[in-house]
Amino acid sequence: MTMLQANNISFSIQGTSILRNVSLEVNPGEIVALLGQNGSGKTTFIELLCNMMKCSSGNFAFFGKGNFDQNKQNIGVLWDNPVIFPMLKVKEIIGFTRRIYNISELPRDIYDFLELDKIKNRFFYQLSKGERKRVAIFLSVLHNPSLLILDEPTADLDPMIREVIWRNIFKSKNRGVLFTTHLWEEAGKYATKIYFIYEGKIISKALSPQELINESAYQQKIVISKELSGTDPFENDENVLVIPDDKFLKIYLKREDTKTLQKVQTRTYNFSLMPVELEDIYQILVMIKK
Repeated sequence: MTMLQANNISFSIQGTSILRNVSLEVNPGEIVALLGQNGSGKTTFIELLCNMMKCSSGNFAFFGKGNFDQNKQNIGVLWDNPVIFPMLKVKEIIGFTRRIYNISELPRDIYDFLELDKIKNRFFYQLSKGERKRVAIFLSVLHNPSLLILDEPTADLDPMIREVIWRNIFKSKNRGVLFTTHLWEEAGKYATKIYFIYEGKIISKALSPQELINESAYQQKIVISKELSGTDPFENDENVLVIPDDKFLKIYLKREDTKTLQKVQTRTYNFSLMPVELEDIYQILVMIKK
């Protein structure tokens, strides 16, 4: 059974289109990433999904039937900047949440791993961003939900514990996960399926990170300083795609392309030749869409 089905979700504010016909699905055991640059509509989609706002058109179905509110017992939600009863102590917040879900025993292993005993007597407003995120992570999985909805789940956390949190807390054999992140490496490592979103539209097929890379016509990139490159020598070259940023030119090469590398070497040897990564695939798709 599909845990989450989003069907042609559109959303507009005062005539401005924010999301346009976004469709995706999450099945048991899948870890699905919704990836895009800032302002692409990721958080708005999550807010609509959690029934915080109403869609202009389209609908969501959870576990084959019903909306978010009808399935809360089976869903865990984690927000990027959690604001949870600032004037309550951590232990009081946990106790309140236990009563909501009628939980007799805490998942002690998760509680101990997140080191919540050290901060249980502190008010939520006194906590650092990382401490707040640890509390929010615990609350999102306290009731052992079948589906997790995670908005920037490991932001503000030490990189050394991100992997442990994914392996020991978020991932579960039959649990479905939908998450957003600005950490491309995180998505590449943990997502089993990725949707790219740009200007409120899905711009890619739902594929694994490696499948997205393998299907691209561009497999390598040359990174060269703008100061060294001078006037773009590849402006009318159909075999390459050039994407500039503040300091560098990224020159994406198609398969079996050796001429472009030779062309760069006539100008400078001060460049890097690298395989494309997940973020590159997104940038390539955005450039093609433009």
